[in-house]
Amino acid sequence: MSRRSARPRSTRAQGGNKSKDSDVKDLLKEVTISGFPQKSSSPPPDLTQMITRTITHKYETRRTKEFLSKSRVASRALESSRSSLEQPQRTPLRSACSLLKRAPATGISGSALESQAIKVINASSKPNGSVIASGVNHPVSGIANEPENKSDQIPTPAAAAAVHPTKSDNFPLTEILLAGSDDDEDVTSTQSSLLEIVSGYKLSKRMVPFVKQVFAKYGDIVKDSIFKSVEYRSSVLETICSICIRLKSVKFQDITFQELQSMLNVVNDLEPVKVEIGWLQSRLKELCEAKSLKRGFPGLLIIKTKTLQEIEGMKKAMEDARQEYEGCLAKCQLSQERLKKLEDAVATAQVEVEKIDASYSDTKTKLRCFYTGSLLHDVL
Repeated sequence: MSRRSARPRSTRAQGGNKSKDSDVKDLLKEVTISGFPQKSSSPPPDLTQMITRTITHKYETRRTKEFLSKSRVASRALESSRSSLEQPQRTPLRSACSLLKRAPATGISGSALESQAIKVINASSKPNGSVIASGVNHPVSGIANEPENKSDQIPTPAAAAAVHPTKSDNFPLTEILLAGSDDDEDVTSTQSSLLEIVSGYKLSKRMVPFVKQVFAKYGDIVKDSIFKSVEYRSSVLETICSICIRLKSVKFQDITFQELQSMLNVVNDLEPVKVEIGWLQSRLKELCEAKSLKRGFPGLLIIKTKTLQEIEGMKKAMEDARQEYEGCLAKCQLSQERLKKLEDAVATAQVEVEKIDASYSDTKTKLRCFYTGSLLHDVL
């Protein structure tokens, strides 16, 4: 039995993988045809990875639900078999009650089940005998009883149909299958409780506040995208909101340039598929530029310090030159030329210092707004 049941599983697993791969290829083909210029033969790799992850997650969720369902069904079947082996012989009245409780799984018509229950209940009042004790197994416990009278061994067809146990009586297979469907509904309801619908899109609850803020300021940013299904549009919205959540919660000094560049690459990949993402794209570009400026910021301070030291040395040389000029008129011409050169050098250095000061002030202003405020101020 284990070998026979293993083959269909592998077949279904292979079929699920083929279906998943075909879904990925079809969607990428659709994106390539309708969302990109002719010169581009395939979507950007980040978008391809995002679509692949979305579809893979979908199929993994489905396989997980199937595995949970089958595991619970097997567990209930084992418990049912164990209880049927351990339970003592029931009285006719309890047997009738059990039949009525298990009516959906017996497969017997309503009139036959009712007549059988009435006969069993009536038999409980007889001191010597029972309708069920007719040489057949008990409908519930499966225990054979000896007939009191040989004439009772030949029941009527209706009584035989009512008394004869079915496979569902001894082993409630139908109940197990129905329990499996209930497990699927439990898994689905558990997953749906983690989601919330906003403007028709199914989103995780922690994404909902950001989606509402984005929709309130920029409208439905995915309504004109090339994605037609609600699932893919919801996935795009969750990707955008995850970037917003990261930017909202992190400080400028704690986020790296590589992480910002990776976010910008994802946003750039969403632009060709007609997602209105310019507002986030411009802010990520500003943050990347600010990080680049911060990289060179310590170098500017070092250059400024060295230049100031050189200016101090030049000023000292100028003073020495003046003293030499005043003390030695014979060397006036030579000292005058040297003085002029030093003055020109000081002027050139001073201009560079002014440029450095201007660059330093501009850089300090740009960095201050990100150090003191939110990384998404004036955007959300």
